[in-house]
Amino acid sequence: MADREGHGGIWPDLEILSYVFFIVSLFGNHEDAMLEYLDQRISGLGWSKDGGDATLRSYGVAPPREESRTVWAACRDAFRAAMPQTHRVFLERLQLSVAQDSLLFVHAGIRPGVPLDLEDKRDLLWIRSESCRPSGTINDWLCTAIRLKKEA
Repeated sequence: MADREGHGGIWPDLEILSYVFFIVSLFGNHEDAMLEYLDQRISGLGWSKDGGDATLRSYGVAPPREESRTVWAACRDAFRAAMPQTHRVFLERLQLSVAQDSLLFVHAGIRPGVPLDLEDKRDLLWIRSESCRPSGTINDWLCTAIRLKKEA
């Protein structure tokens, strides 16, 4: 949802669709980076190179062209002011994974051999190793569907 061009990314579309359809939105690596930037856990420069620049523009905030911490702090303040509180609340309520029947939906993947309850958040958000990718995916840019083994 983060780093999509247009006013506030795809938020308006999601809001409208949520009145018509049951939608489950997953927390992904770009949403994680967005919150880390807003909460001052990462610098804006690295985030901007990984889609943050599009996110800033979608909220009407010009991404800085320099690496100054002061400039990026001012940008963060402008971004916070431009983002509706409802967007922040939506991000904070996103789930890392959703299980439905024998499928587990995550943004990226899982680490083989690790019990799901011990799976690392970073793997769910970032892992891209072919060894952990399922044989079937659902719109790879949206999420990964992983078929869970049924217990005997």
